[in-house]
Amino acid sequence: DASLVALKPNVTIPRASGSGVITDSRVVRAVALLVHEVAPKAKIMISEATAGWLHPSLQDCSAVDIRGSIDIVDGWEISGYYPILDELRARGIDVDVHDLSFDALDTLVVEGGGMADDEYILPHTITRADAWINLPVAKPHGAKMTGCLKNRFGILPGAVYGWDRASGTAQHDGI
Repeated sequence: DASLVALKPNVTIPRASGSGVITDSRVVRAVALLVHEVAPKAKIMISEATAGWLHPSLQDCSAVDIRGSIDIVDGWEISGYYPILDELRARGIDVDVHDLSFDALDTLVVEGGGMADDEYILPHTITRADAWINLPVAKPHGAKMTGCLKNRFGILPGAVYGWDRASGTAQHDGI
């Protein structure tokens, strides 16, 4: 009976699907098909708060000056997600891609206080989703692998926390 399911791949930088750098679009396709099988009426939002690219249609929508710091490209196209969308839509699945940095925002207060912060500002798509499914890429960083924990940084809106999530903005500290 879910009405909204957010799939959160790692598409933080503009790279080709299958490169090992981002979540392969075929994995996202397979999970979307499984979600549709279980919840056929759900809207599926493939969601990412991009850090290394910004869709050209959104470049003038941010109060944070990002010019020169990230690529202004269609990362969904580069990563091969559009053919997946076309196929899923042809099957009658309500699916789209979405940049979480330009979503409506909700403030979540950590009950009893948090270990790092007492509140977090998160995209409405994530907070109102009946489920969100984390789809990281097995990407090594040095001798370690970050996987799904690091992929959660991709739900934090760059307009709030800074496009690298660490620098913050004039209105808010980074993470």
